[in-house]
Amino acid sequence: MSRTRFNEHLEWIREAENAIEKGNFESAARFFQYVSTYYGMVNDEPNRKKFAVKTGESYLSAGEACLAQNELFKATTFYVKASSFFNEGGDEEKKKVCELKILQCQKNLTREGMETDIDDIRELKAIGDYFADKGELASSLAFYQTAADKARKQEKTALAAGLYRNIGDCFKALKDFEAAAERYATAGDLFLLCGNYFEAARHFCESGFFFIRVGKHQKASIVAAKASLACNTEGIDVILDDLSEVCKLLSQKSLDEAKERWSKIRIKFKRSYIELVDSCFESMTKQ
Repeated sequence: MSRTRFNEHLEWIREAENAIEKGNFESAARFFQYVSTYYGMVNDEPNRKKFAVKTGESYLSAGEACLAQNELFKATTFYVKASSFFNEGGDEEKKKVCELKILQCQKNLTREGMETDIDDIRELKAIGDYFADKGELASSLAFYQTAADKARKQEKTALAAGLYRNIGDCFKALKDFEAAAERYATAGDLFLLCGNYFEAARHFCESGFFFIRVGKHQKASIVAAKASLACNTEGIDVILDDLSEVCKLLSQKSLDEAKERWSKIRIKFKRSYIELVDSCFESMTKQ
């Protein structure tokens, strides 16, 4: 199909309608999405929303077909996509229908176990993101972990690293700081393996501070050393190398030296990071 004809969006509509007649709802959704995008580019907002809803309806139908076959993971991926497009199109009623369908699938998945033959790790991550955005962190963790396991099995190291960061974020939100520290450390190891030394150092530092927060100083010392190694390997001379030194000093209980180093860089960090490091100093004074 040529990509230069002015009325090609009309062909996409016909392709979508043909796909629906054949029961190929995923393909229909793809063509309707093209049409929605087209109308967005020409600033036709009513039609952009209209075809966003049609995209959602096709994904909803695809989900229903999978649910009928008890393909719960695939059904969930389609319902999540449908929900997103109903949100774009402003159809709150159909979005709520999707949310109920997702909840139904999640309950069945929890009961039957998280085994899946879906190889698309990004689709699993998208479901995890959906639950994380809704604050349903236990469900989000299950999908992120399944995706991370598949990423490691498929040797997609950078993708696995990002997923372990997501898992760490969930544990942090749940205030399970030791579990968060462990996952950030794993993310750091994986970023190190794929040569992303900046991200490795950043995650090792975050891991170290959470280990200090829960009194695991030996583990904090190990990840602080890894952060320093990552900084030195890449020649990172911005605030991360100072941060890794603060982490190391705290893990060694050199409180005065750590305070002096931290006072020089504290102002450069965002509030959430300041609160984390400050909480480490507070926990050290109580130990």
